[in-house]
Amino acid sequence: MDELPADVVAIDLDASGKVVRTSTDPALSPAWSTYYPSVAEYQLRRPVATLLRSQLAVTERFRGGSADKVVCLLDDRTMVFKYRGEACLYGGVWGEIQILSQLPAGHPHFLTLEALVLEEISGLGVVGFTMRYVASPSLDRWDPSRQFKLRWLRELMAIVDELNLEYGIMHQDIADRNLLIDPDTGSLVLIDFGYANGIGHGDHGRGYRGEMPGRDDVKGVVILAYYLVTRDPRYSQYYLDQVDEADVLDVDKWTSAAAANHAVLDHPPAVFHAEVTAWAARRRAAPPLTHYTQAPKHLHLPPPPVPPRDVVTHVDDSSGAVTERNLITAHGLRADRIAAGRPVLRWERPPASKVDKSRLLLATGRYAD
Repeated sequence: MDELPADVVAIDLDASGKVVRTSTDPALSPAWSTYYPSVAEYQLRRPVATLLRSQLAVTERFRGGSADKVVCLLDDRTMVFKYRGEACLYGGVWGEIQILSQLPAGHPHFLTLEALVLEEISGLGVVGFTMRYVASPSLDRWDPSRQFKLRWLRELMAIVDELNLEYGIMHQDIADRNLLIDPDTGSLVLIDFGYANGIGHGDHGRGYRGEMPGRDDVKGVVILAYYLVTRDPRYSQYYLDQVDEADVLDVDKWTSAAAANHAVLDHPPAVFHAEVTAWAARRRAAPPLTHYTQAPKHLHLPPPPVPPRDVVTHVDDSSGAVTERNLITAHGLRADRIAAGRPVLRWERPPASKVDKSRLLLATGRYAD
């Protein structure tokens, strides 16, 4: 697929899977178009800087396809651009922007929102946001010989307490791929709030992730701590809602697995085990929050706006009859909007393997020259 031009929207394959025909006709495109709310519609509680997508140059694509390392062309700052493209309702970032814009700016353990990124057609719709870039691999990419410190487990437990109990937010994706060590401070940093939501908030499918049974943050910390301490290969990749916490609570299992897998730690495995199990017991013994608004510093989580009505009017040349139909502005086929003469935001870009390193590739997917 990397051999196909970026403007190809449809392909035909023969029985062997070989590409026999391609098309660049927009009418055949299966791509989706979505409504991007404006900055005002986000109802943010503090002023936030804005940038156009065309003011960002991509220097690296992170795995997963929804975040890039970019340089701002206005001031040469390196940052992370987070987005979801056009396949997701409201750009797929409504809930994450709401949460990250309200967490304390400059927090040592969160990458909070720095700027909203706007589409370049009208300069109004929010397509993503930027965060500070941390020059450090996520924990899942660490060399196995690197030491894991008790300090970082303590920081993770404190981070989860703050999120859950102070702000009423459940991260729902506690995993090594979402943790970094800030090289400037040596502190643990939690990233990727794409699954986060207010406790008891619900609203799945309307800008926020619903509550996901089996993915609560206390369980997430316990399972992850077991893996980081023991390096048990059975837990190198897992779905949190499909593993049983009871299977990792035996302290002897921590000690033996850590020894067998040559885990590098700054304290004995039993110390890590004692701290995380005692913390989990305290959390579960305390009266639970049933709704995020019970938290003392709970966040404001407004619903996304209803997209404006977009009516296509057609006048029959022979009869003069007028017909109207509504375009699906919230989440519909891009081809329908193109056929109606409406502008669409494009996310096509060269495959990573085909990027011309000698040219400046913008976050729009086009080269600057």
